[in-house]
Amino acid sequence: MSGVELNISEVLGLSLCLLVLLYVIYNRRTLLGGKYAFITYGFFCIVGSFFFTNLEEFFLEDLLNIMEHTLSAAGAMYVAVGCRRILLGSADESRETP
Repeated sequence: MSGVELNISEVLGLSLCLLVLLYVIYNRRTLLGGKYAFITYGFFCIVGSFFFTNLEEFFLEDLLNIMEHTLSAAGAMYVAVGCRRILLGSADESRETP
């Protein structure tokens, strides 16, 4: 493993995300339904991004780096849409009210 340097903050971030992932899986019925679904999907994208961050130290650096940044951007978009739905309501909710 010469030349491989793991950043301790990235490993710690991945560990903490895995703990929160267990919480999300345990409470999936609440978190995957309704207006919190987009924020949960964004969290899944961010956890995937942490996985790719740590895996890129070992192999396929360029491909995993692209995947990492793609998932980070997708996660940010999901969280932004989720925040909009929580603060302003979804388009479906506004159509239902007369």
